[in-house]
Amino acid sequence: MTIDRTIISLAILKVNWDRKREDYVDSFVPFIATLINNKKYSQVILEQIVADFGEEFGIKIPNEPMNTILERCFKKGLIRKTFNQGIVPVWEEIVKYDFTDRKKEQELRQNKVVIELQKFVKEKFNDDITKEEIQDILIEYFKQHDIDILFAAYQQSLLPDVRADKKKKYYIYKFIQNCSEMEPEVFGYIVDLAIGHALVNTIMYEGDYRNYQGKLINLTVYLDIQFLLRLSGVEGAIERENVLQFIDGIMKKGGRIKVFQHTHDETLGILNGAKPWINKKTYDKSRANPATQFFVENSKTESDVDICISQLETLLRQKRIDIEIAPDRMELKKYLISEKELNDKIISIYKEGHPSFKEEEKESTIYKDITSISSIYILRKNVRPRHIKTARCIFITANGALARAARIFENGHYKESPKDIYVDTNFIPACITHVLLGTAIWLDNPVQLTKFNKMKLITDCLVALKPSRELTKQYLKEVEKLYKDKRITDDQYYYMKADKLVYDILESKTYGISEYITEKTAEEIMQETILKETVEGEARLKKQTEEDEAKLQTEKDAHLKTQRNLENEVSEKNQIIEKGEGIANCISKIITGIVCIVALFFIVSGILRQVFPNLFSGTNRIIFTIVGAIFTLLSFLVGFNVKGMRKTMQKRLYLYLIKILIGK
Repeated sequence: MTIDRTIISLAILKVNWDRKREDYVDSFVPFIATLINNKKYSQVILEQIVADFGEEFGIKIPNEPMNTILERCFKKGLIRKTFNQGIVPVWEEIVKYDFTDRKKEQELRQNKVVIELQKFVKEKFNDDITKEEIQDILIEYFKQHDIDILFAAYQQSLLPDVRADKKKKYYIYKFIQNCSEMEPEVFGYIVDLAIGHALVNTIMYEGDYRNYQGKLINLTVYLDIQFLLRLSGVEGAIERENVLQFIDGIMKKGGRIKVFQHTHDETLGILNGAKPWINKKTYDKSRANPATQFFVENSKTESDVDICISQLETLLRQKRIDIEIAPDRMELKKYLISEKELNDKIISIYKEGHPSFKEEEKESTIYKDITSISSIYILRKNVRPRHIKTARCIFITANGALARAARIFENGHYKESPKDIYVDTNFIPACITHVLLGTAIWLDNPVQLTKFNKMKLITDCLVALKPSRELTKQYLKEVEKLYKDKRITDDQYYYMKADKLVYDILESKTYGISEYITEKTAEEIMQETILKETVEGEARLKKQTEEDEAKLQTEKDAHLKTQRNLENEVSEKNQIIEKGEGIANCISKIITGIVCIVALFFIVSGILRQVFPNLFSGTNRIIFTIVGAIFTLLSFLVGFNVKGMRKTMQKRLYLYLIKILIGK
């Protein structure tokens, strides 16, 4: 029942945050109002509120942050101090903030998530999963990412302790991935839980979480290597978009983005370092970095590596991200920290999370991280800023363990005693995670914070679905056995070690659990790969054939359409010609007819003048005499006659008109 209350509480926190508020602490005020209303307290006592809050809502908030929430309740008028009764509820205000009605709505939404998930598991895996198991897995997922924000506040989660089945965790990650693509409404409900979880963690910064908010005009943010690799594209489009969104968010707040030269050099070294492993038989995924895995398993070439490097450099220029040489530590010794002590803290924290961690393998990376963190102290001149706007510079990492180690080092001691779980948060650490800063700068922007958490949720699920290093090692051992027994060829040996499809099948076959590897696993994967490639090959061939046939039919249709259009054009042109010829013939006949009549008139007039001399006189007689003489001379010399003139003139006029009318 506690787990059920935790899930609903996270969802309600998101709803409260969406409503009009002054800051994130306001999101917790309705919880206190509802608790007081349910318990009917006559007196509000901090210790009792803390205990009952955890029982009622499934979230364990310690005394100090709970006191911050109660102080906000004072300001809102929900509780007040009295002379003889202590702190008492103000009931008329309490009922205004009670969220019992909204709780029912959130229960319906989360029940829809449960129903859809159970349906997905049954259809996809032919298995069953209970509501309680779903809640356990979601809580465990959020607890795994507590360090992204809580590294700088304290070391214990506010969420209840749970144990989740590994196989069914795989089901839920697959479900979330599917929802992000196919079920936006259900995915939105899950994102609400992620935002609620972020809000729960922010309360651990007391009122001082606001120290991370506001304009970043005087702040320079130095990016860790993970962000450069993601900008290059080797970790996928979603991760790159997430980084770009984060960078844009900082710049919109007025901050500047820079990269230390040694970080940039290390990034190029990792990318170029993948080239020797492309098509190399000795490639070992369990020892390869994500960049090398990307290039090898996706059958990339050396030119693809160069393209990723070029893409990174282009984005750095477009975003105006400068590359800066770290300050000289020898010249600025007075600001130099104890790098050996920081190194010891980092290794200690890494081993705490992964007992098999080998510091020798990460010595170079750790040294560069220490150089970056040490440079921030030098640039700050060892000043411990209490607000982000006075921090001057900060080192941002996606590595929560590194941020935690740096914070513990900066705080001067470990906080192992239960009394000390709530540590001093009144200064801005030299190194923080992008999740903490991203949550802070978008806490007043629901749209941006929702988008940020959506992409983070998708990314976290994709990472969780990738075969772990331990699972990969177990699988590669089985591949080595097959190769030594000569049951696979050299090409198959390399293929089974390096192809992405193989690891996709490994992940789905084992549910990401190394214990599921058996002696037959590698051989079964090989057979499934061959079968899948055969099926996919046939599907591709069929699709290609269909596309070719469709293309041929399209070409035939286009040819037929062209032919018809041509015939129509010819027909239309013939009609125009026929019409033009008719008009030209008609006009030429009329004009030549008129000319011939005039000519005949003059000829007849000439004859009449000879017969009737007195018929014409003066000027008329001279004109008719001249015209008549011309016609008589033409008739004598060339055999001119009116009929011949008419034919010649009509023909020439006809051709002239045709040329004008139809251009022919």
